[in-house]
Amino acid sequence: MTTMVDLGDLQTTKPWWNRPLWGSPRYEDRPWWNRPLWGKVNAFQTIIAALNKPAVDPQVITQYNQELARLKELTHNATLIYIEEFGKEEFLSFLSKKQRMAENVGEYQGLSHSIQLLLAGLEKRKKFQTLEQLELRYQGLKQQDLDRFVVSLLEKKLTQEKLVIQINNRIEKLLVQVKSKHSKVGLQNYRKLINLLAENELALELLSRFKQCQVTNYDLLNKILDVVEQLELKQSSDKAEFLDLIKNNQQLFQETGSIIGLGEEKNTPETQATILEYIFLAQKYQTLYSHFRQFMVVLRVWENNYRELVSIQQQYNSKQYQQPQDFLAEIPGLDFYHNYNGFLDLN
Repeated sequence: MTTMVDLGDLQTTKPWWNRPLWGSPRYEDRPWWNRPLWGKVNAFQTIIAALNKPAVDPQVITQYNQELARLKELTHNATLIYIEEFGKEEFLSFLSKKQRMAENVGEYQGLSHSIQLLLAGLEKRKKFQTLEQLELRYQGLKQQDLDRFVVSLLEKKLTQEKLVIQINNRIEKLLVQVKSKHSKVGLQNYRKLINLLAENELALELLSRFKQCQVTNYDLLNKILDVVEQLELKQSSDKAEFLDLIKNNQQLFQETGSIIGLGEEKNTPETQATILEYIFLAQKYQTLYSHFRQFMVVLRVWENNYRELVSIQQQYNSKQYQQPQDFLAEIPGLDFYHNYNGFLDLN
């Protein structure tokens, strides 16, 4: 005799190991549309939830598209400035060194100010050379008095403006006192040179350090530049080359290290080679870096607009809002940003 099984009792006819411990039947016993995609939410519930998400306000979409259009414009501007040399290995190495120096880390820890002083001296080396000739040519009492006065002012670490005003005032008084035309010309030329050096505050500080170390031979700046030019002729950026040149010119670099403020612990051939390498790259890429800075100006503005775009995307995210097609558009300029965002803080 065949026993009929009621569909309502189907669940209880399953083996005990295939029955739910409690509650509703197992998910695989439900229709496909009533099974969860993941967790405990089924496909039907997922579709309903998606349809129930609010749409992004049209004004927000308009704002998003405006930011996107601005990014396209900025990317176009950046492309016009960008040149292949920005991606060369040695130039990127220079940027990395510049970044480490700005962050005061690694081999550049504690060296930034000394390097900037030396760079300022090299920039104004012709003015320093003229000043040296002037000091040798005019050694009268009034000139010596002025020289002592300038040294005392430099030691006071006055602001650039106050320093120049006081020196100019002192020279005006001395011009009234001196009778010789020769001396007047010397004082006037001295004033002119001080004003030219004052265009770079670091150059004035370097002058102060020359005076403190009682070094009157400013020609060592030209000698440093000669060494850099030797490296340029060799077209080598091998660290061993820098170290060999330091050792071959040890007295020059030892004296330079003292003037630019390297303590005894840092005034070593290894540290001097690190400084020389940076000076070499800074001189070599001076023009290219100036061009790169223009590129960075555009990229900084790009970053600000990109952050606005990301902020909108995060506020109106896909979990809470229906995503408009506008949000899926490709963002222009990301390749530039990914490659160079680590250098945005460089000046």
